[in-house]
Amino acid sequence: MEEGGLLTHLAGWGCEVVDNREAKLTAEEEKSYGARYRLGLANNHLADIVAHQIKGDVLSIGLMANCNGLMGMLAGHQRSGDTRKPLRVGLVWIDAHGDFNTPETSLSGMMGGMPVAISTGQCLHHIRRTSGLEPPLPIKYVTMAGVRDT
Repeated sequence: MEEGGLLTHLAGWGCEVVDNREAKLTAEEEKSYGARYRLGLANNHLADIVAHQIKGDVLSIGLMANCNGLMGMLAGHQRSGDTRKPLRVGLVWIDAHGDFNTPETSLSGMMGGMPVAISTGQCLHHIRRTSGLEPPLPIKYVTMAGVRDT
């Protein structure tokens, strides 16, 4: 999106981009066993970025290559409060896919179809916890729109 001129468009609309960062693993984390574990670590870094931005009165918008960054975005919102207690966070999911599959319900096993299920504690708890999303979102805090394929 950046290569397509998104930042220029945002500036033209009067928006100020204050912190354009990527959530990256450290060299040591890159060596960690398991792609799912590394996904959780990357999401935890994303959560730190999001929490820092929110605490600085910045609207944090995640432009991601896939939906698996959801846990990091939500965890960042949870930890953006003034206390150690996680904030209550809800989710409005606008996507053609519900991304509410679990390893047991998915035909493909693709992780990209599971982030809402993971975030609500339906499966793969280790990824959610490593992402820093604790507690999971109650399902009643999730609203979906535009879903055509579940």
